[in-house]
Parts: sequence; C-alpha cells; structure tokens
Amino acid sequence: MSQDELQTFCLLEIEKLLQSNGKSLRNYASMPVPNNSLVSQFSNLMLLRELQYDTVSLSREHDANILKLNEEQKVVYDKIIDCVSNKRDGFFFVYGFGGTGKTFYTEFCQLDCDMRKRLL
Repeated sequence: MSQDELQTFCLLEIEKLLQSNGKSLRNYASMPVPNNSLVSQFSNLMLLRELQYDTVSLSREHDANILKLNEEQKVVYDKIIDCVSNKRDGFFFVYGFGGTGKTFYTEFCQLDCDMRKRLL
C-alpha cells in the first residue's frame, strides 16, 4: 500500500468517526481530506483483496486446528459458533496464563467466524 493510499484509508476512517458524531474533516481547516481519485480505487482494491481468499486452504487450516482444541475450549467455541450461525449477540472473555494458547484460540475462532460469515 502506497503512502497516499494509507493516508486516504486513515482519512476515510477518521471521516466515518466524525460523521457518526455529526462532524466532518471539512469542519477543520487544517485537516486534509481524502483524495477522491484514490477513494474509488482503494475501495475496489480492498474489495478485491477481501474476496481473494483460498477457501480450500482455510478449510484445511480449520480442520487441523479444531482437533487442537481442549474440551473447555471446544465448549466455548461451540457457543461462539452458535451465536455467529444464528446471528445472535455474544460476549466472550478469554483469559489465562502466558503460553496457554489464548492467541491460537482467538485466531482460530476469528478464522472460523470469518469463514462462516462468507458462507452465510
């Protein structure tokens, strides 16, 4: 991503936050505004990147990693997937000492949820 694209992306995110509060970057004279010529290019590029994923590879990774879950992780995983599949809200807090697999677990759950959202 070029410096201009990165700046445009950041400015777009700031603009979204400001607009959610009834403001705009244009309300602040010293603030730059997103480069309009890059906005549509950037949006298309982001969409293409989002759609270019290897479902076979993701499925293999998922199938290998689900076997690594312990019993307690599997119970929570099932609850998370139930919420995602049934489009219900849920709040889950993962805690534990260093080296207990929190990062692996949260990344696995995120991968699974992402895959399911694409399929739903």
